Parts: sequence; structure tokens; C-alpha cells
Amino acid sequence: MQSRGWTVQDIDDVLNNPNASRPATNRATGNAATAYFRADGHYVVRDDVTTDIVQISNRNDPNWVRDPAIQ
Repeated sequence: MQSRGWTVQDIDDVLNNPNASRPATNRATGNAATAYFRADGHYVVRDDVTTDIVQISNRNDPNWVRDPAIQ
């Protein structure tokens, strides 16, 4: 999490007050998921069934490419 430039507070903030959200898929389980976006385009993906965080974008990588499972 820290290696990708996120803190627990950052994750809580985007989950509670996203700039946008989009449907996604937890590739490990096939469960529906939701991607929660910050205004700068970085995101957190949470599994809709388990509520586990399954992906976070890398805020330290200017060339980060969004997962194609996010619609």
C-alpha cells in the first residue's frame, strides 16, 4: 500500500467520498467489484461481496495503466 503511495486514510477518503465510481470485477474470484476514483484518476477497487480491497492504483507511477476489468 505505501509502496504505491497510499495510506489507510487515503483509501478511506476515496471510499467514503469518491470523485467517481465504476463497475469492476475481482479477477481472483469473479465477484462484482466497484472502483472508486479520486479527482486525479487514481483509484481503489473493493469487492462488492467480501468488501476486501482487491486493487489500488500506483500513485508513484506516472505511467500507471488502469485495469481493463474496470468499466
